[in-house]
Amino acid sequence: MTPSFAPPGAARSLDDVAVLIPAYNAHDDLLRTLMSLREDAPVHVLVVDDGSTPPIAAPELPGLSVDVLRMPRNGGIERALAAGIEALAKRGFRYAARLDAGDLAAPGRLAKQRAYFDTHPNVAGLGMWTQVVSRDGRPLFMLTPSADPATLRRTRFLRSPFVHPSMMLDVAAVKEVGNYRIKYRAAEDLDLFYG
Repeated sequence: MTPSFAPPGAARSLDDVAVLIPAYNAHDDLLRTLMSLREDAPVHVLVVDDGSTPPIAAPELPGLSVDVLRMPRNGGIERALAAGIEALAKRGFRYAARLDAGDLAAPGRLAKQRAYFDTHPNVAGLGMWTQVVSRDGRPLFMLTPSADPATLRRTRFLRSPFVHPSMMLDVAAVKEVGNYRIKYRAAEDLDLFYG
């Protein structure tokens, strides 16, 4: 039997994964998010600066390779994510792991999701349950979306059945369905998943 995930503590290459973070005037939140990325392998990050004033600068942090793609002006999360997917595709990344500025990453999240893709080649997007915390890091509640396909189909018109910033997405699959579109402002995740 092949395990779904790498054994705990096993180093796993994340060379084909990049964390995709859209950010607008969120310098402190972004730094907090970047500092939360704890993996056993180096992590690539693409921050899409959506017209921040002052512009976001790529910090140098151990274990992270951070690039910043600057948008000419603030155009919204949909445009920032679409530009990020295009940039990741051009750079040869296979997977985009979503996070928002201000989010905190669970330790080993990227390696666990990447390992799942290895054993499930037909999966194009993979989310996780999410712990919601206060600004000071105090746990508030869990978001525990169902993994049952029938439940996902039933709830998709009421709300997103996925926690978008917990998703790891196959970049080619995102491009194949038209990438993030600006058609539905602030509902870019629903449009991507069901558009």
